[in-house]
Amino acid sequence: MKAALQKLRELLTHPILMIVCRGYLAYTFILSGWDKITHISSFLIIVKAYEILPVWMADIFGRFLPYVEIFVGVYFLIGLLTRWAAVINALMMVSFMIATVVNILRGTDLENCGCTDLTSMTEGFGWHTFYRQVWYMIPIVLVFFGRHTYLSLDGILQKKKQTSIEPVADEK
Repeated sequence: MKAALQKLRELLTHPILMIVCRGYLAYTFILSGWDKITHISSFLIIVKAYEILPVWMADIFGRFLPYVEIFVGVYFLIGLLTRWAAVINALMMVSFMIATVVNILRGTDLENCGCTDLTSMTEGFGWHTFYRQVWYMIPIVLVFFGRHTYLSLDGILQKKKQTSIEPVADEK
């Protein structure tokens, strides 16, 4: 049993899987953030329609969020501060899930969740939105617990740090 769990851990933290997860998250959040920036008016309307935050705070949140998504996506892409990017991304995703569930239970009729593709009204809003958000949490969690030594700035910096630490000779 212990060997099987060790094999599973090795598989779930494999460097190739980490690259795939980082790439998927980078692609998703860079494009999502860019779509929100290029359609900021539509996105602000959607954020306010959730009625979770006061209008003035929803406006600030709606203007700030796309840039956070892009920055987190870039950090995933280059593999820099990858665990921190995963933490920030997980916090964003949990806040999206809470807002989604609250509005589903309220019976709010949103034509678009504001997640991606703001020009399409076919995306809709409902439990499928929540399930998609849960789906995004899987690679976020994998990246958080994964090894970031392959094709990442984290790996390069870690290697430099290890090679620069030399024992200090005792001076007498």
